[in-house]
Amino acid sequence: MVISLHRPYVGAQFMKVRIAVILPMILLLLSSGFFGGIISAARATTPADLYIDGQPTPYKQLKYKNRMENMIPLRTVTSQLKMKLTWVKKNSEWTLSGDFHRITMKLNDLTATVDGKVYKLNAPPLIEKGTIYLPLRFTVTMSGGELHWDRDHIYWVLSPLQKALNSAIIGNDVEYVRQHLTNWRSAALPLGVDGTMPYLFSVQSLDMVKLLIEKGFPVDYMKNEYASLTFNNWQRTLLQEAASLGQFEVVAYLLNQGAGPFLSNSHHYNALDYAQWGKQQLQENALWIELSIELGKDITEENYNKTIDLLKAHMEQISG
Repeated sequence: MVISLHRPYVGAQFMKVRIAVILPMILLLLSSGFFGGIISAARATTPADLYIDGQPTPYKQLKYKNRMENMIPLRTVTSQLKMKLTWVKKNSEWTLSGDFHRITMKLNDLTATVDGKVYKLNAPPLIEKGTIYLPLRFTVTMSGGELHWDRDHIYWVLSPLQKALNSAIIGNDVEYVRQHLTNWRSAALPLGVDGTMPYLFSVQSLDMVKLLIEKGFPVDYMKNEYASLTFNNWQRTLLQEAASLGQFEVVAYLLNQGAGPFLSNSHHYNALDYAQWGKQQLQENALWIELSIELGKDITEENYNKTIDLLKAHMEQISG
């Protein structure tokens, strides 16, 4: 497969667009009101803290034409957005090159070039105390990354590589994930400030789940390490998520890998509880019915029954 260097890979040929819309809604239902759960309030932090791929990152608000602009240090762009810097002395400009885009800027210039196309900036690159700063939102989005804003709480930024990895997990591009997932924790980095985890989408595919486990993803992982920064605490194991969607083959594989069926999350639901609840939703909830149509035969009452029977038998065997 050839991946264009001029736009972020989004795995479009693998992703069913409507599933990508429906599943986050279901993930929200799973973690909130249907179980009487309370959406956890994000801990108050310094207004507009910036995080790039989960790491706290310094930035500044600099004054430009009587207004304050969010600016990010050039060195941060190269290190955390993984952009290579090239200085063109004769033009007094620099070029930032990444896996997906090429950006050219000049100090105090309100125009920038991205992949040969000229854009107008709200604020130009500025220099303060010897440090060059670039406009935050423009630089992140034009590099191929993604910026989420939670009012004055935080800026949550995904680097271009993290964004592409998320898209591949959601879109079930196993080979892309095989090549680019170097640390299993990247699959547990929230997609945005709502706290949704990429790994939860992997249960659509047995091959993707197998790959995550091969890459070292803990089979019973369900900790949101960024719970204080997100407004939902998405705590579910792969087994619980697969059971909730009646993914019988995935559930069987995870049990063979030692996944704990008795583990319960903050809503006090274990895998069997989720499977029984998912079956009820399939029977009563139009959203579940629409999802079952999109995924084909995978989400069916028959598969829910098989999943429930398997979990019961496994739990009885463990209990002796």
